[in-house]
Amino acid sequence: MRFIDYIRIAFRNIWRAKLRSALTIFAVVIGATSVTIMLTLVFSIKGFFTKQFEANGTLQQVAVSPQSGVSSYNSINNNGGQSNCGAGNCTKLTDGLVAKIAALPHVVGIARVTQSLPFAAIVYANKPYTLQGVVANDANGIITNNIVAGRDIRATDQTGVVTVPKIYADKWGYKNNYQALIGKQIKLGLKGNFVEVFSPLSLC
Repeated sequence: MRFIDYIRIAFRNIWRAKLRSALTIFAVVIGATSVTIMLTLVFSIKGFFTKQFEANGTLQQVAVSPQSGVSSYNSINNNGGQSNCGAGNCTKLTDGLVAKIAALPHVVGIARVTQSLPFAAIVYANKPYTLQGVVANDANGIITNNIVAGRDIRATDQTGVVTVPKIYADKWGYKNNYQALIGKQIKLGLKGNFVEVFSPLSLC
């Protein structure tokens, strides 16, 4: 048989079983379309998150943390399982060590970060609120915040200024008016002793 005869037989069989052929074609189209849509969504989402990481420099950052491990409980100086650098269990990130790391090839800059700050609550208008965490870092432009009002902290700023998450501003009645909170006074403290007074410099 010639090749054209095979083609004629195929089309004849398709025509005889119209419903089955239509359902088969429909299933193939639906399957191919679904795969195409899923691949498009996956690559689009991947591209979006990759661009976000590239924008904030996450892909170019290396975070170095103290080693966590199992150790004997110390009721006087318990730190929640984190390594206690004060006891000599890890190397302190001194100015000299920072200078050595900064001199390494391809190192653009270094920002030291600490979360071991003795604050348990935040007070505004004489009302305390729980703290999710307090983070401090070198204000040298290496680590930046997504600011919605005010500006980020700079190395030239004096003590007593903080960046406050906008979730607190919303709670305090400044939603959609974040700029009005800049310059107001808040207090941070541990176990009710709110003695440290700060002024919000920005919101993120």
